[in-house]
Amino acid sequence: MWSPIQRVGCLTILGLSLSVFAQAQRAPRPGPAASRPELAAGAFSSGPMLLETSAPIVNLFARADEGIARQDWKFAIDSLQRIIDDPEGALVPRADNASQANGLFESARRLATRRIAELPAEGLEGYRILYDGKAKGLLERARQEHDEAGLRTVVQRYLLTRYGDDAVDLLASWCLDEGRPAEALAVLLEAYELTRDGDVPVSSTVGKLAVAYALLGRVAEATALVEEELGSPLPWVEELEALRGSAGGGSPGELEAWPSRYRVEPAMEPSMSASGVEFRLPGAAAEWWRWIHDADPAAPLVLPAGRLACDGHAIYVRKPGGCAALDPDDLTLLWESVNPRSTGSQRPSRIAAAPSDGRARSVAEGAVEDYVAESMLAAHGSVFFVERGGPLGRRLPNVFGMPAQQALQRESELGTRLSAYDAGTGQLRWQSGGGESALAGAVFRSAPIAVGDELWVPFYQQSDFYVGILDPKTGVLHRRVLLGSVSQPVDPFGPATPPAFADGLVFVPSGFGTLFAVDAHDHTIRWARQYDRSVRVRSGNIFSATGWLPSEPLVAGGLVVIAPVDHRELVALVAA
Repeated sequence: MWSPIQRVGCLTILGLSLSVFAQAQRAPRPGPAASRPELAAGAFSSGPMLLETSAPIVNLFARADEGIARQDWKFAIDSLQRIIDDPEGALVPRADNASQANGLFESARRLATRRIAELPAEGLEGYRILYDGKAKGLLERARQEHDEAGLRTVVQRYLLTRYGDDAVDLLASWCLDEGRPAEALAVLLEAYELTRDGDVPVSSTVGKLAVAYALLGRVAEATALVEEELGSPLPWVEELEALRGSAGGGSPGELEAWPSRYRVEPAMEPSMSASGVEFRLPGAAAEWWRWIHDADPAAPLVLPAGRLACDGHAIYVRKPGGCAALDPDDLTLLWESVNPRSTGSQRPSRIAAAPSDGRARSVAEGAVEDYVAESMLAAHGSVFFVERGGPLGRRLPNVFGMPAQQALQRESELGTRLSAYDAGTGQLRWQSGGGESALAGAVFRSAPIAVGDELWVPFYQQSDFYVGILDPKTGVLHRRVLLGSVSQPVDPFGPATPPAFADGLVFVPSGFGTLFAVDAHDHTIRWARQYDRSVRVRSGNIFSATGWLPSEPLVAGGLVVIAPVDHRELVALVAA
């Protein structure tokens, strides 16, 4: 019987041993593009979401093109490396003609790296003279200290030095050993395209690519890659399938010891009694559905937006004015939250379309199908969720397109704040949003998600769409990443846009025709994709003017799949 560690070890050896069967021919380096689309500064849009192309970044690309034209390699390299080193990151349209963007935007860093790869031999040699020393020092230190962040710095900023392919090879090995094949695949694919003249054998890179594909269940792609690169079919597929098929064969001790998110959990017997267990939320919540039905018996069924959260110790549910914790065995009440700032419970109803007279929806109108305020996260010893009724902050009086005086009058009802409650006691730990803080006037679009030791949460401020990175213990905003801007007023009761984290990327829907992928390691935007927005009529429902019910993106098989609230069809995109 194979242990989990033996399985991954054998797969890695299998990948590395592919070079024994055949010797791959090195592909020629990419040459200079025959024709290159011009970049232009400004906002690109196929809908209400505007994506800015930074004027300084566009100017640096133009300077690089000028240097390449006159073979001034130092000038061109300096311009391109400044783009790569930009800590904020920037997006540029990826299209055959940048003036007619196809809706796909990529990191300016990736485009600059490709431009360096396209330099002729003398230009590339000049680049390596300038940056080989720095890359070598970072690589040696990262290897000695097992510093993944240092290794990623070499891969992201100095990929085309003589040490870039070594950093890719080592980082991919670490990712495979730790059960993160999708991250290994993303790193290897970019190197596979751009670093074909390095000293790491192509057969080694192909072998690790094949292992990553196989661990993700994409055996056909692994087989096709090996046959294309190494020139002969290999009798390894059956062995690989046998290894993958025995994934659940380890003992419980082995499975528990193996630090992989792919382990198979043991089967659980239901613990509920035959009659079942129920819990009625305290206060007005017990009468919600009866009140709604009595008010409009002929209306379609209301779908509850409430979501549960669990940390293994308790089940957490939202209630008017806060949350409650339940015992997972019998659903008895453990505690109810204590929030001195709570505005009190509201009598809920359906969410209708925005009133024609221009007034905003009330908190009560958003209490039943409010997918923003009803979503929760239990992590880091706290329960996190968005509460309504907080102050908007005096700096953003016109955030919803209202006259300033009217907006200020309704600030106590329309504002949102992100709250953290102690998971053991229900005591309020901190709140963020409102006042004069960096998150003043923030319109949060979902509960946060946990990414390592950080919280990531999407929000709007005026017309700008951000993802914020916060400290889960204090609520301090470490960084906010500007994703885009919208060309229309932001509805405080607009549909939720819950993000998802997978394989080193955070995927953030906008609700305005664009999905963003943000690198979880350096907080830069990897790519953005715009899609056509459409109306999917759903009579009598909150989402009558949108599409699907709010849900997180799903990442599987190398794709990210979203059911957009503003589009009639499922959308599947390449995740990396």
